Amino acid sequence: PELYDCPNGLVFAGKHRGVTEGCDYPWRSNYCEGKELANGPISTENCDWLYGIFGHETSCTRYWTCWNGTATEQLCIGGLLYNENAHSCDWPENVDGCQKHPLCNDDPNGNVPLGKSCNRYWQCQGGYPRLQRCPAMLVFDRNSLRCVVPPTEDCDIPTTPPPQEGSFQGDNEEHQEKHNPPGRRN
Repeated sequence: PELYDCPNGLVFAGKHRGVTEGCDYPWRSNYCEGKELANGPISTENCDWLYGIFGHETSCTRYWTCWNGTATEQLCIGGLLYNENAHSCDWPENVDGCQKHPLCNDDPNGNVPLGKSCNRYWQCQGGYPRLQRCPAMLVFDRNSLRCVVPPTEDCDIPTTPPPQEGSFQGDNEEHQEKHNPPGRRN
């Protein structure tokens, strides 16, 4: 039998499996279920173990990924919150301990403008905001708080931005790089 010594915070998941050399996060591997970990945690700033994914201390939308003790702050987007039980971003109603967002205080099931955006807005569902986008050719109306046919008081008819000088419509970045002098990008 082979002896596997997994890095701190990881467990054996099977040969050729896991995030590194047969080792994986404990919640993704049932191989060690019911067994005791050989080593205790070695923690660094923001990391409970040298390897792992951990909730943020002050924010429900942020979390830490730790690799060899180095923490990298991550962000849940689109109105999602970090769920410590699932170790991933999740819908707010599935996350215990995070308060409803003050953005939705006026109407827990209404729509709220997103800054000066003409096509994106927050849709509150039970007090939790979810980022939404109006369908093509519609804009978000700040008065009626819904997507409408433009123009509105704040937004004109959506248009395709004009091509940049020196580029051809339909060119991709790779094609542009081939035809631009070295060190210059459009």
